[in-house]
Amino acid sequence: MIKLYGSPASRGFRNMWALEELGLPYEIVRVIPKNGDNKTPEYLALNPAGKIPTLVDGDVTMSESLAINLYIGQTYGQGKLWPAGDDAHAKIIQWTVWAGNELEPITYGMLADKMFTAPQDRKPETLVALGERLKPRMELLTIYLDRHKNLMGDAFTLADLQVACVLDYAGRGDFSIAPWPKVHAWHEACHARPAYKKITDLRAAFVQANP
Repeated sequence: MIKLYGSPASRGFRNMWALEELGLPYEIVRVIPKNGDNKTPEYLALNPAGKIPTLVDGDVTMSESLAINLYIGQTYGQGKLWPAGDDAHAKIIQWTVWAGNELEPITYGMLADKMFTAPQDRKPETLVALGERLKPRMELLTIYLDRHKNLMGDAFTLADLQVACVLDYAGRGDFSIAPWPKVHAWHEACHARPAYKKITDLRAAFVQANP
């Protein structure tokens, strides 16, 4: 069985979402950094960087959440999250790299300012600057979503999952995407998927149990 080391409150959320979309059996091995679980010799043997998540699937050990999802999609998602064709595969990789390089530094900055920065240390101009950087990315997403229901066509694919997860940080950082109706509608549709809702409930329960 696939083992995913981490928690639903970490970037492992996006891996759990992918696994649930595909109906794959998996085990969550709780690794909580604030408890030092990621610094044990056993965990460092799996992931020398000491970060979460880590996926173990037989002889395969993977880190980096977006890359883990590429592995899950390519290995188990044929005809579902991973549509056929080299062109489609390349586009999923394109959107994954875009989510990690173009989107996440901005959206995670928003989340970090709200959740991990003491109120007295927050600077309003930081969020304003991040918001200005995010606007062109929202315009780019609008161009693609003007053409299709999802980023690569009518079907929901791993490209949508990867980008939607990273965009989540903006909302959790109090940035509204409502001014971009196409993006907002697409993001809400992603959130309405049963697999997303299931992991969201798991995350809420985890956060309540681990304040």
